Amino acid sequence: MTKIQIITIAWLTAAILVAVFFYGHYAHGASSGGLKVIVKISYGETAKENGAGKKAVIDFRDSDSAQYHSKYFNPSKFPKTVTIQFSKGEVSVGEAFSVCLSSFKYDEGDCTTGINSPKKSPEKVSVDFPT
Repeated sequence: MTKIQIITIAWLTAAILVAVFFYGHYAHGASSGGLKVIVKISYGETAKENGAGKKAVIDFRDSDSAQYHSKYFNPSKFPKTVTIQFSKGEVSVGEAFSVCLSSFKYDEGDCTTGINSPKKSPEKVSVDFPT
């Protein structure tokens, strides 16, 4: 095999993997169609001075379910928001949901609740980054 053939195969393989990843990501999001929530994160002085660590998790669930979902993220660059999405039909209009943010570095958490309103735009809640 020539060097050009190897490079071509590598590029095609990479392109296929990227296409599969994005198709799966967007197809899942589009098919789930459930409630979206934008979680606004506030960082205190301790996190800003000492760092927020490299791993945190947002756990979320509807008010009636013991089952919850988790979304991990890297807080080291202090993201201002993280978007989460419930499965379609999981949180009815008017139903409450809870969102908890946990810090692996500080081994603490902060929780809040929200209500799924009739509006079509994402709900917004705020949590403090635990320190």
